[in-house]
Amino acid sequence: MVFNQLGFRVTEPVDYEGVEHSNRFSQFLFRALAEEYISVSKAAALKNQKLAEFRKENRII
Repeated sequence: MVFNQLGFRVTEPVDYEGVEHSNRFSQFLFRALAEEYISVSKAAALKNQKLAEFRKENRII
């Protein structure tokens, strides 16, 4: 009710100036990797990275 009175349902009170970044795909990727559904090389390929780059970035041996 207060939101309606202040007009927030029509317009936002302030503009959002932040940057949003989704990490859902990475979460699924590492879950599949941890549960051994996919290999490290497959995970790197799905993330469009070279295997060495993927291992270095994610500290995977």
